[in-house]
Amino acid sequence: MVSSVHWKIADMPLTARDETLTKDLDRFRRTHAGIDALVYLDFKAGTVLCVSAAADHPQEVFDELCGLSAETFTDLAPRTTQATVATLTEVLVLQRSSKAPGTALCLVFDPEMPLVSVKDLGRQALSQLDL
Repeated sequence: MVSSVHWKIADMPLTARDETLTKDLDRFRRTHAGIDALVYLDFKAGTVLCVSAAADHPQEVFDELCGLSAETFTDLAPRTTQATVATLTEVLVLQRSSKAPGTALCLVFDPEMPLVSVKDLGRQALSQLDL
């Protein structure tokens, strides 16, 4: 089981904020059943900043979330703060950060989770994690 992974940008060392955010993502994911992964990303730069996942995922999966977030928040719905995408294998909640423009938190859920619950958890995560 993978607890968390932090992608360092240009081999920069982890800062105290990075380490705190990683721990906070892990704690939030473990506290709320049904969250498979939390991905904090910079969709403007196309960069995954921090990940907390219950299982190992290839980097490409998280890179695709950057593209999906960029497409959603810049092209499809530039004024929206939250988007939900449901597939046969997962439900994604993309939650735009108001504190850090160009960033978003993506929550990955089991497809059996009720949509109302996942939307609420998306808002709650952004608020509690202070993103």
